[in-house]
Amino acid sequence: MKLHSPSVFLFVIYSSQAMGLWWSFETSLEQQDPNIVCRKTQSFFSTRGDFCESKPQLISTVLVGMNAAVEECQWQFRNRRWNCSTSKNSVKKILRYDFRETAFIYAITSAGVIFSVTRACSLGELQQCGCQKPNEKTSNVITSAQQRARNDYTANIDNSQAQANQVYPLDDNSEFKWGGCSDNILYGYTISKQLMANQARDGRSMITDHNNEAGRLAVKRYMKKECKCHGLSGSCTVRTCWKKMPHFRDVGDRLKARFDGAIKVLFSNKGDRLIKERETIKDPTDLDLVYTATSPSFCKENPSLGSHGTVGRQCNDTSMGVEGCQLLCCGRGARATKTTVVKHCQCRFMWCCRVKCKKCRQEVEVHTCA
Repeated sequence: MKLHSPSVFLFVIYSSQAMGLWWSFETSLEQQDPNIVCRKTQSFFSTRGDFCESKPQLISTVLVGMNAAVEECQWQFRNRRWNCSTSKNSVKKILRYDFRETAFIYAITSAGVIFSVTRACSLGELQQCGCQKPNEKTSNVITSAQQRARNDYTANIDNSQAQANQVYPLDDNSEFKWGGCSDNILYGYTISKQLMANQARDGRSMITDHNNEAGRLAVKRYMKKECKCHGLSGSCTVRTCWKKMPHFRDVGDRLKARFDGAIKVLFSNKGDRLIKERETIKDPTDLDLVYTATSPSFCKENPSLGSHGTVGRQCNDTSMGVEGCQLLCCGRGARATKTTVVKHCQCRFMWCCRVKCKKCRQEVEVHTCA
């Protein structure tokens, strides 16, 4: 089954049922009006700091992050029986249950929000935030305008936000480390946590909050330090350094690995914490995804569970992995058909500077699940 193109999805939490929904809008991301989104989700945003009136730019940024979450979910599961398809309200139905797929949806959505808000801060697209300031514990700071470092995120940030670009001594040899414009992960984390906060305090809410936090930490805990050397003849007497978020594909890969190792949990007798189901498995950490219900096989269509089944899905006849016809088709076998595709061929480098290719028709065999 071919995936629908991801439209914009808004994640809403109902405190009474501790249930998440992605609300789909028919228009594309570029055409999405934050005012329309706010009208459709008035009860949600009104309980979260009145974002619609005070921070309209933030609404658009959140939508960008949620759209990225949908695209990443569909990429990570493109070869699985459950492929994160958004057609027929399937995600909405899956979120009624506490499957490991549900855990991934919560986590990737929270990660998308923190990533998008943080990046918008660094690009200077939000008035209420900018670069993250360096640690204040360093006392001997040189703030000469000539010594302020810039990385590619700072072009649109005004001077009031440039205080993060400061110079720090590295050691007693008068070498210096320039604090560049670091991604403001703390602001992104705060906004994501505020938006995704669950008002209810029941067991299901504990599961949701845990997986939301795991998604945020998949970004926050893996910030990378990047540096650029400055000096005569390529020497590194001065370094410009800043903290930068990982690529969102790396975040998706990390959460997908957590999905594969998700931990089934129970509620404690007092209902105040999550405990592992069996003694033979490890206790869940803050980075782990957790769930309570065993997932269906997703082999057959089941509208109530959000399963489209795998009939008609394209599979790889030579693979023994999850994308192989044996696993993806659930043992039902696959049909082989011949089709003609057009590919670039006989490519040559032309001076200067382009590549010229011919278009060749090629007959290939395609396998689809029976």
